[in-house]
Amino acid sequence: MRARQGAFGEVVGNDIFSNSQAGVAVESGASPHIHGNWIHSGRASGVVYFEGGMGALASNTVWGNEEAGLQITEGSEPIVTANRFLRQGRARVREAPSP
Repeated sequence: MRARQGAFGEVVGNDIFSNSQAGVAVESGASPHIHGNWIHSGRASGVVYFEGGMGALASNTVWGNEEAGLQITEGSEPIVTANRFLRQGRARVREAPSP
């Protein structure tokens, strides 16, 4: 699932799995509410916020991805609450360093 510039709305109750890239990617200008999903078994990170991605990530279960469960790059400021991150390949949560 990819939310691009200007995307809003809700992503609820989905089984997002076996992706070759991020299971959920939120780009600049997008601000979706992502909650109650299962995001797993991907070849990259489970959820990635980049280039100023916003929105909320709440009450999801994220597991078994080859990279981070959640990756937040510089300039992105999602609200992240009550998620479960289990058995990720590299890290549960990875943030880009601040300048």
